[in-house]
Amino acid sequence: VAGFGVFYFAHSPWNTSLPLATRTQTSDRAELKALAWTLQRAREPTHVKTDNEYVANHATSMIDDLAWNTSPRLPTVHQDLWAIVRTHLLRLGPGNTAVSWIKGHAKQKHLDQGITTKEDMHGNDNADTLAGVGRDLWMVPLITRVGHLTRRTASMIVQKMIVQIFMQRQDH
Repeated sequence: VAGFGVFYFAHSPWNTSLPLATRTQTSDRAELKALAWTLQRAREPTHVKTDNEYVANHATSMIDDLAWNTSPRLPTVHQDLWAIVRTHLLRLGPGNTAVSWIKGHAKQKHLDQGITTKEDMHGNDNADTLAGVGRDLWMVPLITRVGHLTRRTASMIVQKMIVQIFMQRQDH
């Protein structure tokens, strides 16, 4: 049983923990699902950092293909998720997405050696924690999970509308 986590920044409403709802349960698939989930929601240039070399290397290859105006090639494993990634790379357009590898499970010595940054270490640790929560959500009934996500999405839409109204009133 696996889950995936996406960490934007502390207290971000976009931070996510979800179970990996597929028959195949691997770390590569969980990391790839996190990338696909993130790109599906991206509305502006996006830089995704992952501690999974398989995902980082293949995503970068697809981004390079896009930069050369060729259709990004799908890796042979996990084609269903790579197809989602390709769709959203095409939607976002050339030069608007970057995916890079960062050191996972980094320690102070990795900071000292310049292998990672404090920001990347913090982000990766939080994403791993969120993935663990996603894994644990397998125990929560589906109807409860769907209801929570629906309410959270509705709350975010209402918050955005309130900010837009406030900004419009500031202009007058």
